[in-house]
Amino acid sequence: MKSFPTIVLAALAVPLGAAIGIVPAARAAVANPGEDIEFITEHLPESAMNLRYLTLPLAAPSLAGSARGEWQFEAQIAGAKNGGGFVDVGGALFGLGATRALSERWGVQAVGFYDALSFSGGSGRDLFHPIFRNDIPLDLPEFATFSNPQGDLRHFGFGGGAVWQPAGRATTWTFGALWERLDLSGYTLDYRLVTGRNAGASGVLDHSATYDFVTPYVGWRNERPLGRNWILAPRVIGALPLPRQGFAGRITGPGFDLSGETGGLHMGDGYVGVGMAFEHARSGLGIDLGATLYHFGAERVIHKGIDQPIVVNFTWHTPKRPGS
Repeated sequence: MKSFPTIVLAALAVPLGAAIGIVPAARAAVANPGEDIEFITEHLPESAMNLRYLTLPLAAPSLAGSARGEWQFEAQIAGAKNGGGFVDVGGALFGLGATRALSERWGVQAVGFYDALSFSGGSGRDLFHPIFRNDIPLDLPEFATFSNPQGDLRHFGFGGGAVWQPAGRATTWTFGALWERLDLSGYTLDYRLVTGRNAGASGVLDHSATYDFVTPYVGWRNERPLGRNWILAPRVIGALPLPRQGFAGRITGPGFDLSGETGGLHMGDGYVGVGMAFEHARSGLGIDLGATLYHFGAERVIHKGIDQPIVVNFTWHTPKRPGS
């Protein structure tokens, strides 16, 4: 017969073993990490790129009746803010276009843009799992408190293409390409780990970088009269920035400063945008309320974590001639 102490020890073996196992489990890095802070920090500048394609000035001429060599002009200005939890990016977008008629059906367009936005926000807790380096001397992934998001986003470029207006239709097609540069300057967040073996460790997560793209695009624009003084102008644009590039990152912490490029996160995704402008026929002024609605609905699906995508885009183009 087993002694009483033996029976007691056997009865306690299972709970004691479980308790012993709990200690290292609590100290180990988070298992099966999902999306973390870097998905937001990558999605915000990509969302700003989508804003540019969505609001790019497309050719809006009435080529019928135009003399060869005649110029017509397009412009846009937008205010935008994309929120991703406790980090935001917002500012203004400016674009100009000039279209030269080659015939009553064909033309060429030059286009340029400059977008000035800034990163800001508050503080919050999220999973921290940088993957641009595999030798970060911290017990990761773990949860961290992030604060002081800051930095500037400058997005600018130029390009052009061919313009075609099919006979008998109030439709304009634009086939072009852009050279564009996305410059992220001082794009940083402070972090402090709150779980794991290195709880309390702090430093800076930095995603400052410069990305250059060549971007073919196709635009479609239609004009439909709304009475005598107004025009409804739906539009669609598709763009594909090339080459797709890894998302650059840098992390500092206790005794280390490491940089790298993430293969699993990329800058430069293809995009299809839809807008619908309400324009005053005589002045050529308009507001693209369709872009506002599309961006608010689509961007939260395209870029997970973007929860407050807002844009208001004002447009102008050379007014159509009466009767054209």
